[in-house]
Amino acid sequence: EREETWKNFASTHITEPVYISIDKDILSPQYAVTNWDQGSLSLPELEELIHIILRRQQVIGIDICGECPEVLDLLDMEKSSQINNRTNESLVRILQE
Repeated sequence: EREETWKNFASTHITEPVYISIDKDILSPQYAVTNWDQGSLSLPELEELIHIILRRQQVIGIDICGECPEVLDLLDMEKSSQINNRTNESLVRILQE
């Protein structure tokens, strides 16, 4: 269903190669800790969308942003870094396929 939705969107809106910018604040707090309002997207949902775009479009670049703020106390910072690092590793694996 998502593949078909993307296909329809892309056919009417995308005429050039695409650049993917992944801002981790779209993810639920289970997958990323940011200093902005958090979204509710799961990492598997994001991975599926990335796979669809990579299969269907010419991608000229990708960036990932939305790291944990450095104003947290040490314990919160360590936990947040672990969550964000796991997500970063998953995203990098997808992008290297």
